[in-house]
Amino acid sequence: MTADEKFKKMTETPINKLVLSLAVPTIISMLTSSIYNMADTFFVSQISTSASGAVGVAFPLMMIIQAIGFTLGMGSGNYISRLLGQKDREYSSKVLATGFFTALIVGVILAIIGILLLDPLVYMLGATETIAPYAKDYIQYILLGMPFMITSFVLMELFVFKEALFIP
Repeated sequence: MTADEKFKKMTETPINKLVLSLAVPTIISMLTSSIYNMADTFFVSQISTSASGAVGVAFPLMMIIQAIGFTLGMGSGNYISRLLGQKDREYSSKVLATGFFTALIVGVILAIIGILLLDPLVYMLGATETIAPYAKDYIQYILLGMPFMITSFVLMELFVFKEALFIP
């Protein structure tokens, strides 16, 4: 589809059908993330109960990372959609880049803070003395990957909004 055809589709399709066609990919992406977390918990639980507890402690951190990525991705996608509705493609590409690099910078800053404050973070997330060593090891890798995870969630949201963004 060309950008003009997508623009016509977005402006002339009944709202019920349009929302459904845009919501289904978002739901699938969120389900995929949840299934990954459940599978991760299952396989780690085969190691020990403390290792399984560490995954449970890290789960809220994963949800925070996902929420930050989705917030930046949905916010950028929404703003870009409105700009493209106004046919302002030049500024919309700048907003896209800003959303991506904001996610990257936020991810790096939060990862550094998390690594520096790893001990208090682990206990704040609910670790006990027996689970803390496992949780620290597990969360350390999550924090190292945080910038990439946040930017991937932003890109995933922008991909989901592909129809609304009029990207060919």
